[in-house]
Amino acid sequence: MRAVIAGVHDIVPQSLDNGCYEGFEDLVDRANVWLKEQKSGIIVTNMQSIMVLKDDGQFQRNRCVL
Repeated sequence: MRAVIAGVHDIVPQSLDNGCYEGFEDLVDRANVWLKEQKSGIIVTNMQSIMVLKDDGQFQRNRCVL
């Protein structure tokens, strides 16, 4: 029987040159690339997304308004 190992990998939005952050779709794309690169038979049982309001700009649908 193979041991089960629980782990966490946090992927945070990247800051863009215009002072905003990448959109949710781009973040999911990066997460997908990371997962494919692991090639270790990872079995994903749970994924979560949380929205956090940053204090360096107002957000409107995952994009900040300057």
